Amino acid sequence: MEIKVKKESDVSILEIEGEIDVYYSSKLEEKVKNLIAEGERKVIIDMTDVSYMDSSGLGVLVGSLKNLKKSKGDMKIAGVNKEIMNVFEVTRLNTFFDMYKTVPEALAKFK
Repeated sequence: MEIKVKKESDVSILEIEGEIDVYYSSKLEEKVKNLIAEGERKVIIDMTDVSYMDSSGLGVLVGSLKNLKKSKGDMKIAGVNKEIMNVFEVTRLNTFFDMYKTVPEALAKFK
């Protein structure tokens, strides 16, 4: 898994490529924790190039959102493919997260 961080005004966009699974999910968790420690409060998780996600990935996303909320921040998820969206729907986490088809749509909700 590779994570690139881009800034769009006061929003951090994490572009994730690869798999968010038991082997790599801690890398994402650490990245979000570091952003919060640096004072970031608005985060978009761009999953356009994520090919697979397991329950550990879901757990990291839930924990990251909770940590951001504790810090008066928020997180949006964008670009989820059909297979991964099924994981969100089966677990009903699609109702827990603010999810958008594209990063620009998610960015517009932070304005």
